[in-house]
Amino acid sequence: MVKKFKDYYDAECARLIASRLGEAMGTGGFDGDHFVAEISSWLEADPPFSARQDIFATALEHHLPLDDPPDHRALDHFDRFRGVLHHLRADPERFVQKSVGNNLNDLMKADPDRAWDMIREWEAGPDDPATRWIIRHGTRSLRKKN
Repeated sequence: MVKKFKDYYDAECARLIASRLGEAMGTGGFDGDHFVAEISSWLEADPPFSARQDIFATALEHHLPLDDPPDHRALDHFDRFRGVLHHLRADPERFVQKSVGNNLNDLMKADPDRAWDMIREWEAGPDDPATRWIIRHGTRSLRKKN
């Protein structure tokens, strides 16, 4: 059965995010069970899609162990950020791949050298259509400039 678009931000999605973040951050870095429980309780009211996105964003802010201002988090914790993107880029869901591409696009604006290092690392690995799409999506602002 196909999900309604608004239902993509559900408990199943929360479990997937928790699993991937747990893999990327290792033990002690992320309490996935609590993250999923918090999101599940908020979703009981069956909020609209836009509110579901806010729920996920708020829950991530509560559960990620980052105390820096949001505009410096990825660069100040680059190894952690890189690890999360590395794990998430293998996800088969297009909305996850799009999110990875969006993060790569933002990184390209903030620190192009690190973005290109990440791209070269991904291109050196196995040829994967999803990774090629993520790189293309993540470099779109660069192509628009030229």
